[in-house]
Amino acid sequence: MACLTSGFAFWILWEYILYKERVEIDKAEHREGVLKDNNKVLEVQLSERINQLTLLQNKREEEQSTLTTDTNNLRIGNETLKQEIYQLKESLNSLSTNTDSIPLTGELKKTRLELLYEQVNNQLRISERSLLESQEREQQLKKRAQQAQTESQALAKEIENISTEKGQHSLNNFEVSIKNSLEDHFSSERVLTQFDVGIGRQGSKFTDFIIFMNNCCIVIEAKSYTGTIESVGNARNTGWTCQTETRKLYIYACWGENPYQQVKTYADSLYGSINCSKHSRKFPVYGIVVFPANSDIDNNIESNMGDFFRVTTLDNLIPIIQQLEHKGKFQNKSGLTYQQILQRLTGISNQQALASLRQ
Repeated sequence: MACLTSGFAFWILWEYILYKERVEIDKAEHREGVLKDNNKVLEVQLSERINQLTLLQNKREEEQSTLTTDTNNLRIGNETLKQEIYQLKESLNSLSTNTDSIPLTGELKKTRLELLYEQVNNQLRISERSLLESQEREQQLKKRAQQAQTESQALAKEIENISTEKGQHSLNNFEVSIKNSLEDHFSSERVLTQFDVGIGRQGSKFTDFIIFMNNCCIVIEAKSYTGTIESVGNARNTGWTCQTETRKLYIYACWGENPYQQVKTYADSLYGSINCSKHSRKFPVYGIVVFPANSDIDNNIESNMGDFFRVTTLDNLIPIIQQLEHKGKFQNKSGLTYQQILQRLTGISNQQALASLRQ
């Protein structure tokens, strides 16, 4: 009877464990489904936003071109006015010094001379006033042309930022800077660029970079927004914004509400790929969101990323990687080399083939 009771208790416990695993699997699948649906919606929104920004940018470029042409025409007209003013001044000097050119005598000559002098002087004042007004107009047009150019450049930058959220893409200048920095400090075979960490039926999840250290993997998500980086509310669960000198931009992130959720999704997926066995000792995976060096990250974001994630700027990227590698020494229980982790992830051991993945 005791054996039967203990056997029944074991069966109940086992069923409960299986039930908990099924619940966790269902939750994970539901979350993945929500993320995929949200990502599809975001892709449509991003495409629409890019089209809107492109139209606006084209309008600004046309406006700049028109204003520049008008400014150049005014400049030419102003040069003509300057020549006219110079000639009028020469005429006044001539009237003052060369009275013999007037074929009259006495009072008639004096009256005629005064009349001519007044006419030329009036024309000079009119021309000088016209030149002043035209020069002011030229400066106004020049300023508007520069403003249109600045707005066009800002729109181009926003289009670039949004385009990087649409999966695989050509590296922008900021991403090239990150890649160069990584390969300056670590061997290129440790760095993968735009690697898809999606597994199974998951949607594609193209990371910007993954760096394989001796004791950890680090997913790096690049955000080329320059300004003050802030969160709308809770840093982990609400959107992030970038305040520039002229405007506030929403920071787009596929696979989540903000860059933290995006890099966490990538890191979780990579962790699942590397540590595929439930009973294997785990190899730690960290995530870093990196902004340009001249960005200012609000402390509310930096101080709320937990143990496995960081938000930093490019000038601090390498020290952060080194800190996480040091941290990984105490968490890495796998006993695997980074080459073995690379092979487990890619299924490739040939170094030349790995190099082709980084192209």
